[in-house]
Amino acid sequence: MIESGIYMTPHMINQMKTNLLNLKIPYIMRYKGKIVEKGMVHGTVFSGHATRTTFGNSLRVLLYHLFALRSIREHVTIRVSGDDALDSVLNKYLS
Repeated sequence: MIESGIYMTPHMINQMKTNLLNLKIPYIMRYKGKIVEKGMVHGTVFSGHATRTTFGNSLRVLLYHLFALRSIREHVTIRVSGDDALDSVLNKYLS
């Protein structure tokens, strides 16, 4: 099967899907051919996911932005998802 100009067998596609959707991913670090570290990455959320990022992280970032923009707070719109934020301010309040 050809996807995006790269030949991928059905087995390769299934392995890729499995690894992308898996919550436990093994990793191995090698240096000069020797394994120096190995383990398992446990995770549930991709960075920037709109509904699954930690509420506390979103709240922390929102408070940082509210504090930084406190002098014009009533003229600011802030959108936050996890540690990503978008601030909107009218031009007349920018120096």
